[in-house]
Amino acid sequence: MGASVQAAPAPEVYGRLPEVELMRLAPSGRHYAFIAVVGEERRLAVVDDAGKLLYSTPVGTAKVRDLSWAGDDHLLVTVSTTFDYRLVFAQAFELYGVLNIDVPKRSSSVVFKQSASVADIVLGSFGSGVVDGQRRAYFGGLTYVRDSGNGQYVFRHGYRDLYSVDLDTGKASRLDKGEGHPHDWVVTPQGEVIAHSEYEERSGHWTLFEGKGTQRQLLSRDSPLDQVDLLGLGRSPGSLLVADGSGDRDALLELTLNDGKAEELFADRSTEDYFFDPETGLLLGARIAEEPGALLFDERLQARYLSARKAFSGFQLKLVSYSRNFDRLLVFTDGGDDSGTYWLVDIASRKADPIANAYGKIAAEDVGPTSLLHYKSGDGLAIEAVLTLPPAAKPDQALPLVVMPHGGPIGLRDRLGFDWWAQAYASAGYAVLQPNYRGSSGYGRAFLDAGYGQWGRLMQTDLSDGVKALAQAGRID
Repeated sequence: MGASVQAAPAPEVYGRLPEVELMRLAPSGRHYAFIAVVGEERRLAVVDDAGKLLYSTPVGTAKVRDLSWAGDDHLLVTVSTTFDYRLVFAQAFELYGVLNIDVPKRSSSVVFKQSASVADIVLGSFGSGVVDGQRRAYFGGLTYVRDSGNGQYVFRHGYRDLYSVDLDTGKASRLDKGEGHPHDWVVTPQGEVIAHSEYEERSGHWTLFEGKGTQRQLLSRDSPLDQVDLLGLGRSPGSLLVADGSGDRDALLELTLNDGKAEELFADRSTEDYFFDPETGLLLGARIAEEPGALLFDERLQARYLSARKAFSGFQLKLVSYSRNFDRLLVFTDGGDDSGTYWLVDIASRKADPIANAYGKIAAEDVGPTSLLHYKSGDGLAIEAVLTLPPAAKPDQALPLVVMPHGGPIGLRDRLGFDWWAQAYASAGYAVLQPNYRGSSGYGRAFLDAGYGQWGRLMQTDLSDGVKALAQAGRID
């Protein structure tokens, strides 16, 4: 008798949330936090490098948006809740809050909960640091004022102020006011506001000032769509980062406070995220769409990243989190027959230990092969697409096809690796084509610019030309 063929996993296996997500390594590299699905329950957990559970709590249906460490002892959990205010404001709002977990004490508290004059919602996070021996974090908060008539606390305005919160006591103290219009701040770990921005909503004018005052203007932009953002500190003390999307193209600018000069960083790269030092808050580098996947300014750190990447040849690798000095890294691999694995990499010992799987119920043999397809559009532009095939597809088999374009449409990109949605179709016998049509990131500025004004036009024919290329090659029915 022939060997039986194992059935593909059920569609809901692909459609469930990953079994593990939001992995974050503490600055020491000795423990890490994550959200895990245990049975049917989602839990927040902190585990040390030996696998010992240090903290665990259920999160239920809470929308956990991010995890971040403030030192080794405090884990900040950003969550959000949808509130329906359509009867008053004709719309719903997504309100954010931060849970401060003291891991050694196994206790938790809600940021601003202990402050009667501040609403217990968080309007932006601006880093953390140590001031006078106390671990502090900096948040935007909505301030109440006491009504002189009835003594109750009410809102004077709807704009956020900047607060410093003692993470051990929960006490909040205001660092700067944001009254009048939206503000952003750049705060050092020591709690010094070195710059702030103000945005005039009616005129669409954005202005950057040194410090808390408005005496010295550093930069201004006309941005009707509010496309200029302060990101944090730059590469050295006294510098800061501005993401400027007000012009014909996006630019990352580093401004130096003492002379006001601006330098563009990563001008020829498609940045996806930025890496900051967990203690100093200074910019270390960026995750990029192009090879090698990450660029770090310090050659030693770049060498450590590249050595980790080299250890996973044949897989797609993403740098997820890191300790100070990059002596330990959390990386995520997928692609090939890997449905997604988290690894803890120790640079000194040259060891990499798998610590979690994103889709543990999808075996290696159930992962469909992915490859890059290159073809020319009707006007001659070179297009790259990701092609996913069923796990047991034969080389000469003409398959039914699903075309699955990414969103955006500008500035995003599909890439090799495990895509749960594409794999779900492939498990049902379909070939899946994900074209990186003009306007996608990772192919240079000219390719990105070629997408402007082409939604439903040349962007659309880029998809059709991919189908044509597969048909001519006999890959699809």
